[in-house]
Amino acid sequence: MLLKVYYHPLLEMGDEVVNQRTVKSIFAQIEVILNYNRQLLAKLQDRMDHWFSKGQCMGDIFLSMVCFSPFSHNSALHPNHFFIKKIFRLYF
Repeated sequence: MLLKVYYHPLLEMGDEVVNQRTVKSIFAQIEVILNYNRQLLAKLQDRMDHWFSKGQCMGDIFLSMVCFSPFSHNSALHPNHFFIKKIFRLYF
């Protein structure tokens, strides 16, 4: 919806309404973020559908998604970078 209602129409308008550079800056990496969100949602829905057979926890899902994050190239800048890597190695 975000792409269909806002992003694509703003791009099609050209520089008449908003500078294209500004539009691309506002929506930077939006398609990557939406794809990441879809993957996370699918994993969470699967876990909820099989709550009792796969274990009653969700933390492993979030940890498994860390390396697929669109922001992982900046992960070394995160204050908890080494802590997150340590936990990830313990479980995966």
